[in-house]
Amino acid sequence: MKIKNCLFLLGTAMAIMSSSVFAETTGTQTFTANVSANTCTIDNLNKTVDLGEVNLASFVVSIGSGWHVAPGIGVNETFKVANCPSTLTKVSVVPSFDVGVGSDMVKNTGTASNMVIWFNKRIDSTSPAPAEVWKNGESKEFELVAGGGDIPVNGILLQSTNDRIPGTMNFQMSFAFDFI
Repeated sequence: MKIKNCLFLLGTAMAIMSSSVFAETTGTQTFTANVSANTCTIDNLNKTVDLGEVNLASFVVSIGSGWHVAPGIGVNETFKVANCPSTLTKVSVVPSFDVGVGSDMVKNTGTASNMVIWFNKRIDSTSPAPAEVWKNGESKEFELVAGGGDIPVNGILLQSTNDRIPGTMNFQMSFAFDFI
């Protein structure tokens, strides 16, 4: 009888000890966070700029063989970035547009012939520093100071040949912003 009791106790002890081997092997962990739609705010993000009525006689400044610019007519806009967290110090901006004669020229998709917005000249006909020239698909970085900064977009209206055919003008650009 003693042996039977010992075997019974031994079997019970083994069953209790081995129950940890059969413990549940799955569990659930839950992680939560808030995801905001924008890291910063950008003023003038979606804007239509009306160049007004442009007279062909406005193209008075010749800058090469058949190229003429219209001083005072073009793009002079600024994206204003604000409310960025202090962990962000830069913004990278990549423009995308239909290329005109060069990668720094936005092609007119309207009916007026040979018209481009040229970023190698400012609207006042002065030349910007090379780092300020927008080119299709090329990234430019801007410093963010105290959570914000200005991103200028400045170019002049250019007629790229002596052919002067009036019509409509439509220059489409998009900008991709990446905060760093």
